[in-house]
Amino acid sequence: TQALDEGLAFDGLVASSDYIASGACDVLLARGLSIPGDVAVIGYDDNPIAAMHRPALSSIRQEWDGVGRLLSRTVLQIVADPAAEPFDQVLPVQLVVRETSQRGVVAQAPERGKRARKNSATRA
Repeated sequence: TQALDEGLAFDGLVASSDYIASGACDVLLARGLSIPGDVAVIGYDDNPIAAMHRPALSSIRQEWDGVGRLLSRTVLQIVADPAAEPFDQVLPVQLVVRETSQRGVVAQAPERGKRARKNSATRA
């Protein structure tokens, strides 16, 4: 909310989790901004909440099985050789595009007491 309070101009937001992105959407809509018309929003982890959120939340999906295997392998390497050099490993991710990042779909601020909704008239 600080960026909004200070008048910072931005047209996109990438959050470190889908839960944080969901909360950001709530704040943006409460401030009268449209998603993604004014601000596109993307979360991270493709939690089931992302598909159920309204508007549906775009998210970056990472294969958690691969993360678990890498973590296990790394811990075993550290135990076997504590003096081993640290290393970087890049794991593949996938962008799951949903309504919060599609410019042809606009979520409007809800009326008081109602949930946000899509404006189907603005669909591309």
